Amino acid sequence: MNNSNGSVSDSLWWRDIRNVCGKGERDNWFNENITWIIGSRDKIRFWDDKPLKEKFSKIHSNSNQKNILVGEMGAWNMEVWEWKFF
Repeated sequence: MNNSNGSVSDSLWWRDIRNVCGKGERDNWFNENITWIIGSRDKIRFWDDKPLKEKFSKIHSNSNQKNILVGEMGAWNMEVWEWKFF
């Protein structure tokens, strides 16, 4: 969300959030105060998120895990998410 201009695919709601949450690192209060929660790790594919796929296109194109579920990408260990890349 660091791109203040947003993307054409962003909803109007996200564009408004970006406009009011600050444009620089020091005043970016929104990103510093939110937590992202993925509700169903057993139904959501990790790379189905288009902005993620676009931002990390080189990683996506080299990944052997293109169709893997979020829950298969890692696991919680003592309240810390540990990634499983193979």
